[in-house]
Amino acid sequence: MDWFDVIARILDAITADRRAEPEERERSRRLMVFTFAVVVGAVIVVLVLVALLGPPA
Repeated sequence: MDWFDVIARILDAITADRRAEPEERERSRRLMVFTFAVVVGAVIVVLVLVALLGPPA
């Protein structure tokens, strides 16, 4: 799978989200928010570890 497939899947998910029922749309939105929070949390953890331990040699 390359970047074009990833982008196509994201666009498909967005258009499917518009056609979905309101409860499905809410569940999809919650999943996107959760995924975003996990990614941001992981970036913060990495930045804190680099700040504490120093950059890799």
